[in-house]
Amino acid sequence: MRIVIDTNLLVSGIIFGGLPYRLAENCLRGIITPLVSTPIVNEYRDTIARLMAKYPRKLPRFSLNGFLTVCENITPISRVEICRDPQDNKFLECAKDGVAAYLVSGDDDLLALKNYDDIPICTARQFLLAESLFIGVKE
Repeated sequence: MRIVIDTNLLVSGIIFGGLPYRLAENCLRGIITPLVSTPIVNEYRDTIARLMAKYPRKLPRFSLNGFLTVCENITPISRVEICRDPQDNKFLECAKDGVAAYLVSGDDDLLALKNYDDIPICTARQFLLAESLFIGVKE
């Protein structure tokens, strides 16, 4: 299954754990194929660097470089301009051109859309429940 993961979820999984970590763990196990584009990877790197500087004693749960080895890199050709936050359009472009099954996010600007081009936009909890990838998650 192909999905796009918003930066806030991936970074939260790397630094803090929880359900975003469970999501990433399924990617690292090869159960899910995460899709990325160059702008998404750049945002991942910048955000992780900024937060690691803010929380220097936090040990990452996994490395971004390791995560990127299981990602499929997409070069979007579509241009999307529908999100309230224009910086989030890159996730929609990647999801559309990568033929993602889901866009998984914790960002209110993306979640407000609910879906784009028949691609559901949902939280990590909603995704893990919908795909039965995390036993014990309650609705």
